[in-house]
This record gives sequence, structure tokens and C-alpha cells, in this order.
Amino acid sequence: MSRILSDDSALNQLHKAAAVQLLAEPHDPGQLNKILESINLRKQELVGQFKEKFPPDPPHRECRHAELRGVKFQNGTLPRKGDYRYLLTWGHEKLHLWTHTKNSYTGLVAEVDESVNSVDIWRTFGEALKLAIALNRGLESFPQTSYQWIYRFDPSLDRSEQHYGPEPSSVYDEGAEIIRIRQIYEVSSQLELLQRSEPFFVAVQNLIVAMENHQFCQDCALVSPERRMHDHSEPEKWEQVIALPKMETAIVQATRAVEGLLGQPGDRSTPQKRSRVEDRWQEAVDINCDEVFSGTGMSYLDYYYFLFNLRGSSAHSRGFLSFSLTRQLAVQAQTFAWKIVIAHFQKHRLAAEDAVEALKMNQDLIESEPESWSTPLTAENKHDIPFAQ
Repeated sequence: MSRILSDDSALNQLHKAAAVQLLAEPHDPGQLNKILESINLRKQELVGQFKEKFPPDPPHRECRHAELRGVKFQNGTLPRKGDYRYLLTWGHEKLHLWTHTKNSYTGLVAEVDESVNSVDIWRTFGEALKLAIALNRGLESFPQTSYQWIYRFDPSLDRSEQHYGPEPSSVYDEGAEIIRIRQIYEVSSQLELLQRSEPFFVAVQNLIVAMENHQFCQDCALVSPERRMHDHSEPEKWEQVIALPKMETAIVQATRAVEGLLGQPGDRSTPQKRSRVEDRWQEAVDINCDEVFSGTGMSYLDYYYFLFNLRGSSAHSRGFLSFSLTRQLAVQAQTFAWKIVIAHFQKHRLAAEDAVEALKMNQDLIESEPESWSTPLTAENKHDIPFAQ
């Protein structure tokens, strides 16, 4: 909208006329007021035209497609410019690979059903893909995805000719991660459970937010100190004041991840009450709750209770920095959450073949991608790809 206002020649002329009146000696207040009124009327006219061309709050009849920013796909299947190929279905979305430009990586477009307007929170495929990839990589890295609505989408048109709105970001999607189509198949089990289980979806989100606030190597945290390639030492004296709020936030988010899957730890003061706690545990994960949680000297069940006490002190600072919180406590909390999330996934996941069926994934498309090579080139330049000859 701001670009439309700034580019309108009539509005610019009115602004110049207002400036002239303000600088005139003496200036005519009546004339200036007329110009200002004309400026407001022109703005209202432009806003009306804009809303007519780009109705707000998609999806609706004028806008049901969104390009997923943050990921692009290799062109090993040798698509042509304008190809628009179905990939899978996720909730209210049908995902398609869109080859929008000759000799450029393929994009991902979501065709969004208007039924999404009736739900309170839309769990998007873009966020699910980020979570699935993060799980598959041990939280080491993941794409940052977002949606860019396209009005009156026409896959045959070049990307630069589409009507992105209302405030389009860069057409070129700088910094997007380039992935292979097969990687969607590789995370199909994660995607399916993220779609089927909102508690799992939320737990993984909290796990990632914890890692974003307090980063460390999750793989190294799972092995003995002598086998670690990355150090988890305490922050230096000058770093403590910076690190403490981030570690406290990470502990809170890690606890929320656990809470979403196991619930809050209940009273275990009697054998009957402890049995109920253990039953709930066994329904969620296949971890022996009496087994020692590495590096803590506590059983998994005891640490489960300890974690919620730690969360309480981390969430309520009462205006003072914590002198007792150490990085090791944050690493342990996040690692415990990681193990609970992964154990829950392993217990409740579908096999890849079943997940593919549940997501209505285009397996023929995935299997058509060569395993040994990839390219950003499209079929128009097939002769320039040695492996494709």
C-alpha cells in the first residue's frame, strides 16, 4: 500500500502543491486546506482501488495461493518453466512444485482451502516443514519459512509477473535453503505426526524456541564428555549477564515441550498415585522412567519432577538475576525435552510408506528425482547437463 501511495503521480503533485503553499509568504490557509482535503480524498480513492484489487485477509476467491519462502527445490527431475506439479496434501493445503523461471530453482506453492478461515490457529505446512527438518537434523539447522500470498495466481506466468500482495517482499527469496524433493519423503513420518498431533506440533515448536534462545550441540550433549566435539562450558564472567535470561527462557520452553506430551507431574506420594504417573508416562514414551538420565544422577522420573521445579525458579525472577542457574542445568533441561520429544515420535510415528499415503504424497514425482546428481537448470537447457545426456 505504501508503494502505491508513493508512486501515484497525482498524489505527488498534491504534496508538492501543499509544500509550495507552506513556503509561500504569505501563504493562503484556505488554499492549503483545499489541497490537504484533496490529498485525503486521493488517498481514500487509492486505498479503495487497492482493496478492490487486493482484498484483505486471504484465502478467498481472489487469493488462494501462497508461495512458501525459505525453501527451493533442485531441478533433477528436469521440469520446464511453467510446470506446476502436485506434491502432497497437508491439512487445508495442497502443495505444488512450481517452476516459475527458466534455469532457476523450483518454488513451492500452497493452494489454501477457504475452510482454514474457520479454524482458530492454522498449523501451516511451512512451519511443519521447518519442524520436521529440524527434528531430522538434530536441531542443528532448519529453514525459516514464510508465506507470500499471490493474487489471481497463474503458474504459466513468470514469477515477476505474479500479483504478490499487499506488500510483496523481494521476488528473489534471497537466503532460501536449496533442498531435494526426496528430502520431503525423508521427513514424511515427522510431517504426518505433526499433522495428526497438535501436542506434538507444539512440543517441537517449544523445543526449537528453546534452542534458538540457548544454542548448543544436541548430539554432543547426548554422549559422554570425552567423546564431545563441542564444549558446553559455563559462560565467562562478562557473558553471564547476557546468557542468563536466554538460559532461563530455554528452560521454560523446554519444560513446556515436556508438559505438552507428559502433562504436569502429579502427586506420587502413594503407590497408587505413582502408578498413575507411570501409566501416563508409558502412554507417551517408551523410556524406562526408572532408568538414570545421563549426567544428572537422577532417574528420568525424578528429573521430570526436578525440571518443573527448575522451571518455576526460571520463570519467576522477581526482578533479580539468578546466581544459581548454570549452563549445565539449561543443557540438561533441553536435552531431557529432546529425548522426550524423540521418544514420543518413535512411539507414535507411522512408517514412511504409511505416512506417504496419509499425506497423499506424489511418490512418482519423488522417485523420478535422480539420486546421484542435481541441477538448477530446467529442461530447456538439458543439453548443458552432462548427467542428463
